[in-house]
Amino acid sequence: MARRPDPGHLRRAEPFTTTVTITLYAAIVISLPVILNQAYAHMLPALIDRERRVIVPFLVMVPVLFCAGVVFGYFVVLPAATKFLLNFNESQFNIQIRAKEYYSFFIMRLGAMGLVFQLPIGVLAVSRLGSSLPSSSPRTAPAGTRPRGRGGRGRPLSVRGRDRGRRLSLARERRQVAGDARELVRQ
Repeated sequence: MARRPDPGHLRRAEPFTTTVTITLYAAIVISLPVILNQAYAHMLPALIDRERRVIVPFLVMVPVLFCAGVVFGYFVVLPAATKFLLNFNESQFNIQIRAKEYYSFFIMRLGAMGLVFQLPIGVLAVSRLGSSLPSSSPRTAPAGTRPRGRGGRGRPLSVRGRDRGRRLSLARERRQVAGDARELVRQ
C-alpha cells in the first residue's frame, strides 16, 4: 500500500488550526454588520443634533469605503505584492508557501487597505465637527500664551492667571448651586 505524500505543513495540527483561523476571520466579517449596528445604536443617543447630522452620513460611508479598500487590495495590491515577493531572489531560494502564513498575509493586507480607505472619513469628520488640527498660521499664538503685538510670539501666562479664570468659573457654579438649593428649601 502506497503512503500518501505529506501535504506540505510543518506541524501536525497546522491544517486544523489554519481551518479554525480562517473560520474565525469569516465569522468576524459576517458578524461585523451586527456589531457595528450595536455600536452605532449605543453611540447615537449621546450625540446632540448638530453632531448627529454630521456623523450619520459618515457612519453610512465607513462600511462602503472599507469594502472599497478591501476590493482595491484584493484586485490591485495583493496580486502585485504576491508576484513581487514570490519572484524576489527566487533563484537563491526554494520558495514554498505555507497556508497559514499566506492567509495571514492575505487578511492583514486586505484589512490594512480597508483601514487606509477610512482616513478621508476621519479627516473630514474632524474638520466638520470643528475640532481641526492646530493651525500653522502665524497669527495664532500657542495655547497658554498671551499675544504680544503684531505677529510676535506671546509670553506664557502665569499659573495664577490661568487658575484665576478657573476659580471664577467654580465660584459662579457654587453660587448657582447654592441658589438652586435655597430655591428648593423655600418650596
